[in-house]
This record gives sequence, C-alpha cells and structure tokens, in this order.
Amino acid sequence: MSTLILTDTGQAKVAAALAGGQPVRIEEVVAGDGGISSFTPASPQSPVWQPDAALTALPGERWRGAPADIHSDDAAGEVIISAVIPQQAGGWWLHAAGLIDDAGDLIAVAALEPVYVSTHRELTLTLRLAVSQASAISLQVPPTALATREWVAGAFNPVPDGKLGINATADATNRLAVKSDAVLFSYDDVTPGTGDVQFKVNKAAAANTASLLFQTGWSGRAELGLAGGDDFSVKVSADGATWKQALSIDGATGRMGVNTASPAGQLHVVGEDEGLTIENAQDPGAMFTIAAGRPGLYENDLIFSEGSDIADPSRYRMRITPWGPIFPKGIRIADGEGVTSETSGALAYYKPFDGARAELAFRGADNADTAEFRMYAWRQDGAGAWYREDAAAITDNAGLVVSQFYGAVRLPSHTVATLPSASAVGAGGLVFVSDESGGPTLAFSDGTNWRRVQDGSVVA
Repeated sequence: MSTLILTDTGQAKVAAALAGGQPVRIEEVVAGDGGISSFTPASPQSPVWQPDAALTALPGERWRGAPADIHSDDAAGEVIISAVIPQQAGGWWLHAAGLIDDAGDLIAVAALEPVYVSTHRELTLTLRLAVSQASAISLQVPPTALATREWVAGAFNPVPDGKLGINATADATNRLAVKSDAVLFSYDDVTPGTGDVQFKVNKAAAANTASLLFQTGWSGRAELGLAGGDDFSVKVSADGATWKQALSIDGATGRMGVNTASPAGQLHVVGEDEGLTIENAQDPGAMFTIAAGRPGLYENDLIFSEGSDIADPSRYRMRITPWGPIFPKGIRIADGEGVTSETSGALAYYKPFDGARAELAFRGADNADTAEFRMYAWRQDGAGAWYREDAAAITDNAGLVVSQFYGAVRLPSHTVATLPSASAVGAGGLVFVSDESGGPTLAFSDGTNWRRVQDGSVVA
C-alpha cells in the first residue's frame, strides 16, 4: 500500500471541503512509469520516481480507470482507495500513481516501489490518503468501477458443488441465490453484442415445468410459463394452495382461453356468472356485460346486459337465442320485458309499445321449402293473455300478403311524364298517376305499358 500526497490543487480543494464545501469526489485513478524510460530492477527495490505537489498531470501516464473501492479508516485518519489495472493494459513498469477528481484535476500523487504490470494478469493497486477528516473525501464509487478480486470474494458467497449465493446462501435446490432490491439484465454494449437480450428457461420434456413463480411470504400467488405442458399459461392463487388458470394459449394452434385451459376457438372466454364486462374509462361505472345464460335464466342464450350483473332481465339490451344444433336458426333482440313467446323464425324484434308488442321475423317455414319475411302484432286479450296476430308476409311463392292494415297505404306518385319504364319495372308493378287524362288513378304495368286499374286503358 502506497501513500499519496495532495497536490497543490488537491490541498486547496480539501481545505474548501473542510470549510463547509462539497466533498472532493474521486473520479479516476491514474498510473504510469513516471517518465522513467530505462529501469533495472533490484532487490530490495525502493521508489525511483519522486512525487511533486506542484504536478498537474502524472508523468508517463500509462493507464487510468475508475476506482474499485473507496473507504475510510477512521482510526488511522486515512481514506483507502483501490483500483484494478487490467492485463490488457500491461507491459510496463509501474512507478507512479495519482487521483483525478470529477473536475478532471490531479489532486494527489504517490511514488510506488517499482512493479511490473503484466500482460497475463490484472494488478490491484491500493493507495492511502491521509486527511484530517475523512468527510472531505466522497466515498462514492463511480458506476464504471472494475471490481477487485477481494471485493468479489467478499460480495459473493460461493459454496462447493456448483452453487453460488450473492448476498444469500445457495442450496441444493436453489443453486443460484440472490438477495437484492433489483436485478438488471441488459444488452451487451461492451463487446459490443447484437443489441438484443434474451432470457431463456429450458425444461427437459413437455411434462416438466419451465415457469416464473411470484410469491408473497414464500407462498405462491402467480405463475406464468409452461407448467406441466407446452401450452403457455398464467395461473393465480389467493393462498398458494388452490390455483386458478386465468389465461392459456394453445402451443399448437395459438388459441387463447380466458378462464379455461382448453380453448375451443381462437378466443374462448368462460365468464361463469359474471360474463365479460366492458367499462367506459371516460365514464367510470358505465359497464356493459356479455354473458351466456345460466340454468333457469335463458341458459341457451347470449345476453347483452347493462351493468355487470346478468341476473336482472330488466337490464338486458339484447338476447341472442340459438335455435339449432349447428346453424342458429334465429336471433332474438329483446328488451327487459322478457318476451316468452317463441317463433320459428331467424330474427325477431320485440319492443313494447302501448301495451302491445311487435315482431319482425325472417324465417324458413317449418317442413317446407318456402322462405318468408313476416310481420306480426302482439296483443293482449281480455284476460291479459298475449296472442300473435298476422300483419303481413312476403313469401317466395305468394309475393306480398297483407292480412290487415292499420291506416292508409301510399304508393309511389308520378305524373304521366315521369312514369318509369313499364318494361323496366316489370309486369305487376303498381303506381299512382296524379295527372292522367281521366283524372288521378292507380296504374299497373303489363310489362310493356302502364294501364289504368279501373278499365285497363293505357295511361295517357
């Protein structure tokens, strides 16, 4: 261990620190040959180079780097500084060393017994600086410091059989044990590397587990990874004993399951009673829930409900009812009135108005090849029972059939000059002509001409 002396610059800075200024911060250690170009070693060997307090740069500097350790020896009134000269910087005789502060100034120098800096192994350099109060020197080590072998041996707790503990004790199960507030893995910018960084967890076979386990008080609370299979999963637990699979991704198909380990579709959500709830972030509390019905509550239906509870039918905004084992033959859109009547159609719309309901259905007639579009009016009889009354139907073999009208029927109105082509409309077209020579009249197309309904004459 060699003793440093303060340079004139260093003395002024330490004095300012002791007078209440900021502590002097050591940024780098410098080492060199002292400008001695020719040297013949002897034994014993005394220092050849002599320090000078007036120096502002170290003569013959060969290396500089961050200190590996800075600590105070209060009993001796000294600050101890160590540094590691790497073997890559070797190939010369060390005679002199010094300290550089964070302003880049040489604040202390020391003469050393000559030692050869080898190209085959690192050299640990230890220096001591006597100060009246150690508080004048900052003991903070720069983050770029290179650790000494002694520091590594003290900070690590290696044990036999390939186990390693860092501030902790490794064992047969946990061969690497670390106790730290944080652990950092970063890309290699020293070699440099590719700029990528990848953390790998490898297991022997599909039935084994490769996962990350998160614990509270050494009791598991969440696990993610390949747990007992090759499907990715996220599991959670409230007590470390009972686990629930929150998310699974099938390794072969990429299908994702929420609350199920066996997704049957690209996204398979099992909502239990709660369903899938969507909330508007701009309006907290405004929720919409999509859920499958449950036994006793439209169990075959898909329910869209306002809020997060599907138990209250008055909050339903839409119900979709599958009416077939393969292709759904119907979709029901219903309000909270809970219409119970069934139709054989594919789409029905129920809406209460004035004590009645209306139904609009697209369907294929049962046991027939006829397709139809039908409208119904739902009414209550004197006893309060609901019954359905035909209003109109359009079928592929009977055209438009109107059972009854509640009000006037208005056809398109034209003048003789603005009548569309009868052939383009086709036979059977019906319009109202407002200025026909015989007076306003209904007219029909025979496929060639427009004719008056009352006598069949061509409209003129």
